[in-house]
Amino acid sequence: MAGLSVSSLLDPSQVAAISRYRELGSEIAKNNQRISSLRRITSAADDPSGLVSSSILKSQMDGLETLVSSLKRDSSMLDSAASTAMEIVSQLQAARSLAVEVAGGTLSASEVAGKQAALDGILRGVDTLAGTHFNGKRLLDGSAGFRTSGVNTAQFASIQVLDRQTSSDVAFAVNVTSAATRATNSYTGGTLGGAATVTLNGPSGQTTLALASGSDTTAITNAFNAATYLTGVQAVRVDATTINFNTVDYGSDATLEFEVNSGTFTLATAGETAGTDAVATINGQSVTGKGTTFVASSQSTTVAITTAASASGALTSFTVGGSGTEFILNDTATSKARLGLPDLNVANLNGVNGSLSSVMSGGSNNLSVDAANAVKILDEAISQATIGASLVGAFQKYTLGSTETVANKNREFVGRAYNDIAATDVAVESALLANNQLLQQATLQSLQIFARQNEDVLDLLRTTAFRY
Repeated sequence: MAGLSVSSLLDPSQVAAISRYRELGSEIAKNNQRISSLRRITSAADDPSGLVSSSILKSQMDGLETLVSSLKRDSSMLDSAASTAMEIVSQLQAARSLAVEVAGGTLSASEVAGKQAALDGILRGVDTLAGTHFNGKRLLDGSAGFRTSGVNTAQFASIQVLDRQTSSDVAFAVNVTSAATRATNSYTGGTLGGAATVTLNGPSGQTTLALASGSDTTAITNAFNAATYLTGVQAVRVDATTINFNTVDYGSDATLEFEVNSGTFTLATAGETAGTDAVATINGQSVTGKGTTFVASSQSTTVAITTAASASGALTSFTVGGSGTEFILNDTATSKARLGLPDLNVANLNGVNGSLSSVMSGGSNNLSVDAANAVKILDEAISQATIGASLVGAFQKYTLGSTETVANKNREFVGRAYNDIAATDVAVESALLANNQLLQQATLQSLQIFARQNEDVLDLLRTTAFRY
């Protein structure tokens, strides 16, 4: 019996049945694994080319998943920055209301002091808000923004970087070829011989004044200046017969017009007068400003430049640098965008009419010194803070938002392609499992029949095995 094997005692059909039974067992195991894991490709042998394709798609799908998560986190940070900026705008508007109350000229000295104290508290609160953190990152104190260097503050009232998509420093050379002007007019009638009612339309609004008979140029000047905060127009007494009027603002949007409703009020110019906008050459390009503010672009950097009203000719060049805050815009981290979060500290909110810090106690434009100009300074600060908030919101909506929308769509499409290759079709796999189980059962039954037919052979094998 030496060398006797089971296969030598079985006919070929029995050997084939046993082999088939084993193969079906292996297929059933694979069926169960694919159904439980929901993966069609569980080893390289299942589908070598499909494994390569699915691996590439899986990597892209994971990258898109990470990108969407990053974009959501970045959007949350910008939500915090934008909402804080808008709260700063709200606080500045409250400060402006205090300045307007004082500019009306009806408050006592103690009331003005109280309004000034309240305004100081608001502006200190603005600095606190500018230092807001998100996940350890300071947002609105300038540390997350672009930087400027070499700025001559006597020539430039403010420089706001609107966009910058380069890592290189960019120099700006400004040559003011035509300075901005204010709208002007003059009263030349001296002391009023009779009562007069005059309506003044200025860039900030309208007021109607009732001037008494016998009012001299000093009284008339004081009456118009008491309403500067309403009209945006200043009066300057020249002499006993003449008063010059000019808008506080510069540029073509700065207009003034007098309407004499009753009496006599002699003016040098009839109808509306307007200022003119400045013109400058910036990095070799001619730019017409809005008042004294120019928007210029160079080497993927866009800035809003507000020159001092007196600035003329070639000004000292300045440089814009820094990377601001960088955002990843695709799943391979090869596409990036930069955003400079605005610097909303009080010390850095400046305009052509003065710095915001100058309206605080001890400043040259505090409420007891020049409340009307304080109103204009606060207007400029509100405008800068609003522009900063809108830049953040626009980047969040049109850059991050659209990128997230596309990433979500791509993630869906890539996931669909991945599933087409690698995922189990449960219905098909369940049908295959049921079929294989039936075939295995039938094979087992045939083997059982073979076994009964060969009981003697099996007895012989057992005896032989016992002997050895």
